[in-house]
Amino acid sequence: MSGPSHVAEQPIERRAQLVEYLAAGGRPAADWKIGTEHEKFVFRTDDLRPPPYEGERGIGALLRGIACCGWEPVEEDGNIIALARDKASVTLEPAGQLELSGAPLETIHQTCCEVQDHLDCVRRAAEPLRLGILGMGFQPKWKRDEMPWMPKGRYAIMRYTDYLLDVPMYFVHRHGKYIDCAGQSFRDFLEGKLPALLGEKPTLRDWSDHMTTAFPEVRLKQYLEMRGADGGPSNRLCALPALWVGLLYDQTALDAAWDLVKDFSMAERHALRDGVPKHALKLPFRGETVRELSLRALEIAGEGLKRRAKLNRNGVDETMFLQPLIEFAEAGQTPAERKLELFRNEWNGSVDPVFREFAY
Repeated sequence: MSGPSHVAEQPIERRAQLVEYLAAGGRPAADWKIGTEHEKFVFRTDDLRPPPYEGERGIGALLRGIACCGWEPVEEDGNIIALARDKASVTLEPAGQLELSGAPLETIHQTCCEVQDHLDCVRRAAEPLRLGILGMGFQPKWKRDEMPWMPKGRYAIMRYTDYLLDVPMYFVHRHGKYIDCAGQSFRDFLEGKLPALLGEKPTLRDWSDHMTTAFPEVRLKQYLEMRGADGGPSNRLCALPALWVGLLYDQTALDAAWDLVKDFSMAERHALRDGVPKHALKLPFRGETVRELSLRALEIAGEGLKRRAKLNRNGVDETMFLQPLIEFAEAGQTPAERKLELFRNEWNGSVDPVFREFAY
């Protein structure tokens, strides 16, 4: 999760500014970029527990090790809470997950190299501390109350607020501190009536910060943040940006993708959203299954990437990064189903092997 935004402290005097701020992100297709973001869990290799921030083997020590790869530390109250370099950042999630927010780059080849360089650096920093890095989207062993909490001001606010999307605001960032505004209204803030800062009106930076506390599947900023999957093994971290670039960055592909879904009813969309987590690619849909729908979407994305014709030094285009997704769709078995199969058979009902087989 990102830290405070770097938007100018421009006062908001009219609501239209909120829309204008978002619209300002529009740019010609030639200037479109790709930024890859992913999270990973840190665990101690001896007992598989998540490390606290403090200590010789803690998250703080790991961040100091990663900083040796040329990252600039970002501190809060004397603690390193993030790293920055070349428009990229490494930040902390609430329970100590590490997140890479990649720099905006031109091709999937470039962003994938950035991801691999980052993982190499993290491994080098982690090994002397006897820490491992798990490439999954879910912590499989430890309950929420067994996870440590990071010394980051905004998380102290979020920890007492479980209702996430139902709360209009979480915080306001002022003078290096997070002011607790949980449950208060940004609408009141616009009128100078925010209880935490009576008489003060927000700036565009406040608006930018506020938007980062909502968690839809696609988060609208001055760019589109696709939030559907931000974790997984290294060979799939480049697959998701490839899918979205193939679908969205080529007009023919975008039109084909829209034709594929434009007549879905709201009931069908909800049925897909509710059914896929349980039935995955086998979910029935319009006389077929989601597998067929996925294969068609991947085909459209591949065609879009081919037309982009962004080649690496060996003359290979970006379609190579879709291959893991194509293999899953063709087999009709998702990574989650494969893990469940291993859990029930080879792993004899234990989740511990996942820390070995799915570590970076």
